[in-house]
Amino acid sequence: MNAGLFNRLLLAPEAYNFFQFCYLLESHQVNLRVPDLQSKSDLTLQFCAWPYLGFPASELKQALPESVYDYKLPVVFTTFMGLIGTDGVMPNWLIAECAEKKDGMENLTAFLDMFHHRLIAMFYQVWKRFYYEFQYRPNASDRLSQALLTLIHGRRSLDIDPRYYLGVLKNLNKKNKNTFGLKEIVHYVIPAASEVVIEEFVPVKYPVPQLSMGTGIAFENAVLGRFLYDANSRIRVFVKLNNYSILNLLYENQPVRMILQTLVKKYVGCSLDVELVVRISAELLPLAKLNGTTPQQLSAGVTVGQPEAGMQFSIFLGVL
Repeated sequence: MNAGLFNRLLLAPEAYNFFQFCYLLESHQVNLRVPDLQSKSDLTLQFCAWPYLGFPASELKQALPESVYDYKLPVVFTTFMGLIGTDGVMPNWLIAECAEKKDGMENLTAFLDMFHHRLIAMFYQVWKRFYYEFQYRPNASDRLSQALLTLIHGRRSLDIDPRYYLGVLKNLNKKNKNTFGLKEIVHYVIPAASEVVIEEFVPVKYPVPQLSMGTGIAFENAVLGRFLYDANSRIRVFVKLNNYSILNLLYENQPVRMILQTLVKKYVGCSLDVELVVRISAELLPLAKLNGTTPQQLSAGVTVGQPEAGMQFSIFLGVL
């Protein structure tokens, strides 16, 4: 972090939330002098308690020359969790004398500010532990992400961006897989889906090889005929969309389709096949035109003629 940006932050701390301010400093390697934060930066900050008793309008205050004692480090004031100030826990007479800046209070205030900085910095560290998104680093390079990815056989075996796995990690790590978890995964990959419906026990017609009459064998039972219907190995996912552009992302070899396919197969395993069907209003689909500057080609997402108002189309997009 360059000194110019650091100075600009110190000149306008009121524009930031406390956690946002600390996260911005930490992400640019500013040393908050906390053992949990290892930084080699020479830029160091001191948090002090706002000593005045007026109603604070923000969580942070700029360090003005008349409000700062002879500190060696740059100072930013906080208006909460102070030993002195509006919510101070020290005796009232001591808080009042610190606010009036009476003679001899400089050393006591500086002494209390050492504890205040430690409390504020540790408060930020504790808050950050409960907000995983602030600990995440690109490509899941942070320690917590690496530990979480070990629950699904580590990072090396992943074929898509690890952040997508981390987003549905609680579902992937469940022992009992159900339709509710599958719905959450579909909603995570396709947040624009207005409705997701899972249909179980979809019958699939399989041909039964017969070398001679009566020799067709499947699932250790004799089969009469040339075909077998199996309803235990396939489910169907219906996704209702209100945007035609999302449909184009769900075709074969599209990035959203590949992410959905990877996460769904990771969730259901190899014992089930998953069909994807999109439900979309006919009014959202473009009409095929034989003339025009940009004619629409006939495909699954194009209509011919004028469909009825309110008509819903179901578009089969294959097996994931």
